[in-house]
Amino acid sequence: MSFTLAYPAMGPILEFMEANKRIHLTFRCPSLDAIDKSTPLRLDFLEFRTNCIQINKMSYQLNHCEQKYEENQSQKEDKSSREALAPGEIQIGGNKFSNFRKFVEFRIGNEFGDERVRRLPENLEIHMALKKLFGFLLGSRQAIKVSKEMVFDLEQEYILRLPENLKICVKTLNTKKTDFEEILPILDPSCLPLETLKLENAQPHNLQNSVFQTARNVEIIRDDVEWEEDESQVEKWHSEFQKLPNKNIFMDFRFYGQERIVDLIKFWMENGKEIGTCWNFRRRYWEKLNREVKRIKNEIGGTYGRGHSLILPLNDDSELMVVGAKLPENQLRVLQLLVQPKVDRSTCTHKIINQIYSYWLFYSFLTILALMCGSIVFCRIMGPNAIPLVVGLFTISFTFLWLSKLEGFF
Repeated sequence: MSFTLAYPAMGPILEFMEANKRIHLTFRCPSLDAIDKSTPLRLDFLEFRTNCIQINKMSYQLNHCEQKYEENQSQKEDKSSREALAPGEIQIGGNKFSNFRKFVEFRIGNEFGDERVRRLPENLEIHMALKKLFGFLLGSRQAIKVSKEMVFDLEQEYILRLPENLKICVKTLNTKKTDFEEILPILDPSCLPLETLKLENAQPHNLQNSVFQTARNVEIIRDDVEWEEDESQVEKWHSEFQKLPNKNIFMDFRFYGQERIVDLIKFWMENGKEIGTCWNFRRRYWEKLNREVKRIKNEIGGTYGRGHSLILPLNDDSELMVVGAKLPENQLRVLQLLVQPKVDRSTCTHKIINQIYSYWLFYSFLTILALMCGSIVFCRIMGPNAIPLVVGLFTISFTFLWLSKLEGFF
């Protein structure tokens, strides 16, 4: 005896079905529409681009296109509506009409590069087609949840034609060059504070926004510096940035260099900072991280710790560690500022480490001198047989020093 699945039981199945398959199924089966709209739509990835929306690995795009116009016999015989002039009408440029007609093209593409193309009716404008498309995909839904990332990659002054009362729950919001505050009305309040906020062109007023300040992770990626010439704007930006309460920030800022880092450290030393704060400032491969750490030490002071780190006291309970590092998730080189519980560094071991890192050049010279003297004595005792061993030892020593210099350790 066979059993059919009742429509109410379809809710949990639709909820955890891949989003594009679910959309296709409910389009083919209109009787499921009510259940579909009342069941949360779960997405892995959602991106809005100019005239395009991408759901997971499927993109839905509308394009303006044009095609050469070919008249059939009846159109050639009856041109009254297209070419004939009524009283008072004026034709400019002679008796010449365009051979091309514009239309809107709808493309659905998948991750493998396969596309389905459909030409929309001639009287349907692209902005109306977008409104219908977004309404069909996202409109009138009880909830939309994006588990990984929602991206907005839009041109300036572009009108994003979203359905009314749309609310989306996200963990990671990436607004790129779009002002993230313009996107806030469509965020479901239940998803705040955000897990990760990624943005470009963060303006001073953005840094004061509570959504920005409460995000657990913030990534600021900004290549252009249009307002860098305005010194008052720059100073205002850095003043607001220093006061941010966020515990995890990644900065890919070209002009946030050593001088700004020193100002930031001094601000933290004067005002304190919460333990667990970790701010990372990206550095390019040619920049010597430990040289930068050494220059910071020359300006502010502090002591060296393990791993070529600089330790600066903040208060009785915490200290700041400044160190060159690589991020494990993407291997980017960063100058890292980490606030950690205070460690007793009055022991002999820590004093020796600080001495070695402070006077590494002197100790390297003594080591090489000792190797040379020892090699002379060794050669006198062993004779010619000692030469390969001595050459190998010196090669290893100089290679280590050279590689250390390349990595910026010294």
